[in-house]
Amino acid sequence: MGILDRVFNGGEYRVMEEIVVIAEIAKKANMELRNINDSNVISIEKVKALEQESDEKVFQLSNMISSGAISPNVLSDMLALVENEDSIVDSIFNLAREIKRYKVPNSKIAAMVKKDIITTTRLVDGALDELVKMERSSDLVSIKKYRKTIEKLESEEDDIKDGLLDYIYKNEVDFKTFNYINEIAHKCDDILDNCEDSADMFMSIMVSITT
Repeated sequence: MGILDRVFNGGEYRVMEEIVVIAEIAKKANMELRNINDSNVISIEKVKALEQESDEKVFQLSNMISSGAISPNVLSDMLALVENEDSIVDSIFNLAREIKRYKVPNSKIAAMVKKDIITTTRLVDGALDELVKMERSSDLVSIKKYRKTIEKLESEEDDIKDGLLDYIYKNEVDFKTFNYINEIAHKCDDILDNCEDSADMFMSIMVSITT
């Protein structure tokens, strides 16, 4: 019998199982970002539909958590975890909208930004894989390892963000391109930040119920 089986009641166990669904929705949305091409064509409709699907799952889980099926000592943390997971999908959607809004006129800069976006999607995919494994694990040692990997991936994204920001501050770029790259850098980072926040909250829940 694993940690989850020992410490959670039926309602809590169902919530923890269903929370994984949000991370899986995020993975699908993230895959749509990988389809970006040189003209910034991206299926924003598909990403929006997935964002709405995540919202519906969050509404369902929030009602389940608030209905009294969850122990009071983890109720607020579980609500926060659900919101953090939803924020991952929201951040992917926000990035997709930003990508679609503007085409960088300079082909060299456009290629650089596209490369960094693709790299970000790979980091996000890795972080979501770890988050899913983390939330399906019943071993605290493994959960800590998954969380550490997510932290490392978020740190790599920080480097990408800093590289983009350094570029626009050190080089002559037009006003629209400057703002666009600034937004892209921060929105890419938001996704990994939300992955890390979700991992931290899940970790906090698991530590509080096992110590």
